[in-house]
Amino acid sequence: MVKILAIDDETGLREQTVEVLRDAGYEVTEANNGTAGIAAARQTLPDLILCDINMPDLSGYQVLSILRQEEAFRLTPFIFLTSKTDRDSLRQGMTGGANDYLLKPFRVEELLAAVRAQLERHRTIEICTAERLQRLRDSIALALPHELKTPLQGILAPAELLAMELSDLDRPDLVELTTAIAQSGHRLLGLVENVLLYTELELIGLAEEIGNPRPALAETDCGNAAQAYDVALAVASRYQRLADLSIDVGSALLSLPATKFARALTEILDNAFKYSEAGTPVAVQGMAGGGAYRLQVSDQGCGLSAAQRTNIGAFVQFDRRWREQQGIGLGLAIAKRLMEVYGGRLAIESGLGSGTTVYLELPWGSPLEPAATETLRFVGGNRPRVGPSDRQTAAGLVRDPPTAKP
Repeated sequence: MVKILAIDDETGLREQTVEVLRDAGYEVTEANNGTAGIAAARQTLPDLILCDINMPDLSGYQVLSILRQEEAFRLTPFIFLTSKTDRDSLRQGMTGGANDYLLKPFRVEELLAAVRAQLERHRTIEICTAERLQRLRDSIALALPHELKTPLQGILAPAELLAMELSDLDRPDLVELTTAIAQSGHRLLGLVENVLLYTELELIGLAEEIGNPRPALAETDCGNAAQAYDVALAVASRYQRLADLSIDVGSALLSLPATKFARALTEILDNAFKYSEAGTPVAVQGMAGGGAYRLQVSDQGCGLSAAQRTNIGAFVQFDRRWREQQGIGLGLAIAKRLMEVYGGRLAIESGLGSGTTVYLELPWGSPLEPAATETLRFVGGNRPRVGPSDRQTAAGLVRDPPTAKP
């Protein structure tokens, strides 16, 4: 149901306006002054606002100015109710971002026509915006990956082939040069993929905000919390730190794609190993309950300050002057955005010099049958252990936290 907020200090007129709108099928909230109107707008997030201009505490102009500064109300249709007909008053409201005026006293037909016109105009804008977003998403999903990644593959493949040929000719100097070309190409390819993914996630979020939700996820595409086991082993192997790794996770279907879950966890684990010293533990633990799967990744690295945790976002790197980093700071931003887009949550507990724990709360798709569940554990370089589980461990509940090999 369309929500309308009516702000007016004239009790009789406000009540009549509210009655007319409710009879027309709208859900109406009312406020008797500007301050109360702003509070009501923030609480109800109306689809349209009717506001008197002359009020004792805040004028309609002030209400409009305050609300237009907030992202949630940048495009909300705003109709002024006024007895002023002079050009300066009308121009002041339109310049401030008002969409229409109704002159008091107004007829029922005038009120309903103005409301319908502004709602229809706003809906048309939303549809056009959604279509433009979809075209942009299609371009990113189809055209950009090809246009950006194909030339890179044209660099990587010849460079790697040339390095192999030169090694047979005993030219270590040229092998080193071609290997450096290939490494830089792979690094650039990773950056391109990160930028494309982050842009895609932002567009998905924008589309959902204007009422164009992503399609429902098929159960066959759902990720499984047990993927954390393979992802953790892969990242630890890349850093040659299997001896530092401990894992204790269980199975659970998640309401986000398997590839996206693996990507988020890879970014988090990459940071854990990158910013902690070899020989210090990195622990991955998971548990399910209450309709969500909770995963945490802990390290004993350099940590983040409170300000750094607050400012995590795209293209942000911390302490670049003191610590050489590769990339453009998209890792945690991608993981955080992935969680938000698919209904999850990411939180960080950290302090400078005291390590970092990243908590993921993932929406749980549906419970697995007991026969299909397993608990996966790995401790500090020992052989991986996989065991059947009873109902408690099938839910992923961690009874004994894993210990890391020093």
